[in-house]
Amino acid sequence: MPDKKEIEIKYPVTNADEIINTLNKGAEFKYEARQVDKYYNPPHRDFTKHPDGVVYEYLRLRSSDKGDSINYKTWAPRTHAEEYESNISSLKDLERIFDILDIKLLVTVDKIRKVWKLGDVEVCIDSVKELGDNIELEYQGDEEDVEAARAILFSTLEKLGAKLGEIDTRGYAYNMLIKKGLVTLAI
Repeated sequence: MPDKKEIEIKYPVTNADEIINTLNKGAEFKYEARQVDKYYNPPHRDFTKHPDGVVYEYLRLRSSDKGDSINYKTWAPRTHAEEYESNISSLKDLERIFDILDIKLLVTVDKIRKVWKLGDVEVCIDSVKELGDNIELEYQGDEEDVEAARAILFSTLEKLGAKLGEIDTRGYAYNMLIKKGLVTLAI
């Protein structure tokens, strides 16, 4: 059983300031933090070389105002992800260990994340270097059914009046892999 099943939706947005104003009027502001996520590839298995051209696994080191962590995530595209995460006491030492073990850096995602709580939904507005503004909604209630939880997310998104681009079912790391030419758009 994973530490956490993530049920979330994510879109690029063109009206982040308007959404933030709406959230500030009706949601509980939780925090703002800079997060620098470095995504790595182990030497025994290239995550970018899945037979169908999609990246389903990620190994991430995060440096954040809220502390540093290591994370492994595997995706069930368009629905949810399973992830395992742990805090780390020395990001520098773990990066050195990765280097010694030939675990290679693929891409870095650098963002400013602003987070609110709105009912059973965590709403994040991310300003991502090289990728722009995005909204991410994550269900955090007790609903066990993935589709029912996703319906709550879409309802919340509609209430926020977000002007959306195309849904992002790949994530920031995948979008950076595309931007850097390390994978081709497959999903």
